[in-house]
Amino acid sequence: PAYSTVKVYAKEGALITNIKNTLASNDICNGYYDTYEVYTFDSNMSISIKSAKEDDVFTGSFKINVDNPNAVSASLSGTNRNIALQKGANTVKYAPEKETEVYINSSSGTPLYKVMNNGAEVKNAGGYAIPTKDANIEVISVWPDDVKFNMSFSYNNEDAKNAISAVSVNYEPISDFTNGFEVKGGASVSITFNTSEYNIESFKANGQNVSIYGSYYFYATENVKFEVNAKKFGNIKVNVSVDEPNNVIVYDGYAYQGKTIELKKGENTVEVVENGNNCITVEANSGCYLTSVTHNGEEKY
Repeated sequence: PAYSTVKVYAKEGALITNIKNTLASNDICNGYYDTYEVYTFDSNMSISIKSAKEDDVFTGSFKINVDNPNAVSASLSGTNRNIALQKGANTVKYAPEKETEVYINSSSGTPLYKVMNNGAEVKNAGGYAIPTKDANIEVISVWPDDVKFNMSFSYNNEDAKNAISAVSVNYEPISDFTNGFEVKGGASVSITFNTSEYNIESFKANGQNVSIYGSYYFYATENVKFEVNAKKFGNIKVNVSVDEPNNVIVYDGYAYQGKTIELKKGENTVEVVENGNNCITVEANSGCYLTSVTHNGEEKY
């Protein structure tokens, strides 16, 4: 039937190299696979399958040693073939003409401590790409206890220190962070900002601008100097005239924030924080209706 699956398996010692939809003359897959699922989008379908012996394809080999295979992922370029790793030494056979690089990444979230190839450290550039030819790779995922990094802060003014409301390391809050703190390498760090009272005009990590959405999350892999440029919101005076305060609810900001403003009948002068919302919300109380709302002489609908 249409929209079902045909699953193709390579026998032991062999590989699927190509599956083609012969009626449409297009490749369904082209690479090296132990198994492949073919989706039948049409009830009238014809496929051809090509295969090869592993020994004829994987004529090259390289070595990779890992301390914790559960923390490491490895795949090969050209075919995107994942490598099944075991703890300790692994010999990986590969196809030299297609699989020219091996890609290594963390599979646990925590950055890898160090990746070496033939004794030379490989730079982390959003992952590690290493030529497969003559590779002898060592992956160390566990950060040593004595590797620690300093997190320091500078502020555009003394009050800006209050713009940071919380810091946690490995999901555990720390109390003394204003002037900086030390963390073990590989630790996860979260910095939360007081965006309800402060405008975070800029936030930099080692001189680079960082976008924040209430908090900043990262892993400690080097010393970091944070630059906080923040300004406390001022207050805005708003004149509110209401005929019957029991019939309405007025919020400082949006209703979902739940910050109500107490009003008396007639004229009221209230102060709201200039916190980016720059609005008040007017709602009818339960069982009541708003008959008119006027803003600076203009009736709102």
